Amino acid sequence: MGDGYPSDWDSRRRRGYRRDNYRCQRCGRSGGPRGNAELHAHHKTPKSRGGSHELHNLTTVCKSCHEDIHGHPIGGRQSGGTGGSSTQDIDPVAFGIALLLVGLAVFGFVTYSAAQQVLPAGQTETKEHVVDYARVVEDPDGYGRDYEYNVGPPLEVAYTLENTVISPGDRTTLRVTVRNPSDRRLSGAVDVTQVTGWTTDSRRVIEQVQFSLAPGETHTEELTVASGDVAAYAAGYPASADYWVEAYVSTDPYAVTDVDSAVYDRGSLTLTVRKPIHKRPGLYWLAFVGAVLAGAAGLAAKRRWAESE
Repeated sequence: MGDGYPSDWDSRRRRGYRRDNYRCQRCGRSGGPRGNAELHAHHKTPKSRGGSHELHNLTTVCKSCHEDIHGHPIGGRQSGGTGGSSTQDIDPVAFGIALLLVGLAVFGFVTYSAAQQVLPAGQTETKEHVVDYARVVEDPDGYGRDYEYNVGPPLEVAYTLENTVISPGDRTTLRVTVRNPSDRRLSGAVDVTQVTGWTTDSRRVIEQVQFSLAPGETHTEELTVASGDVAAYAAGYPASADYWVEAYVSTDPYAVTDVDSAVYDRGSLTLTVRKPIHKRPGLYWLAFVGAVLAGAAGLAAKRRWAESE
């Protein structure tokens, strides 16, 4: 539009649209966030007759009605500080709802993360593998011992960590189960190894489970693992340790022959010890949320009590 419009014209016309609920005051069509009509701000008393740009002299009309009032075409959509209308005006209610939804999403995510830090987070995990063995025989060529393979079903070994995540001062159970599916008695041992780092010193056998199993028999033994057993070999909390088993068969004339592939574990279980609860930020966020909710509930109860008097 031409000169003579105030610098805040864009703001003034938008206030007029909101006042008139984004409806043309002549034909009733809706625009802006309420419809598709192009809205204009029309001066009730024309500027050529001394009409002002004050809100009381402005009324909302659609482009078609505006052109009909003036008897000639009116320029296209106007924006910025040059006047006119825009169907892209932000609806403050919709904007407020959008902000509220974003805020609730952020609040929910932060609260969920805080709860994960405070609430028990561990689970039960099990690893299983088999241990092949062979019959030891005399080498027919006179070179000492030889081995006959595929002499029976392999030994079955399973180990279970009851809780993979604990807190300082807590304990968990490591259960080792050995099953003999063969048709002969098998004896031996299972070494339970704990690893708390990458150095040789961080690896140690914490228990040796002895077994002597008749055909089809199963032996289970439970070990208690305390958080201090892990932290003692780590640099404080949080700390973690890996556990695996190595099984041996010692029933003559049978023996495990390949330590690397048959004895060594096919996978490890990891135990994590979290930070002390007073060092977890989530605790303080949950305490803050609880205090706010308790305060809100108290105020609501006080208001209901006052209204009932």
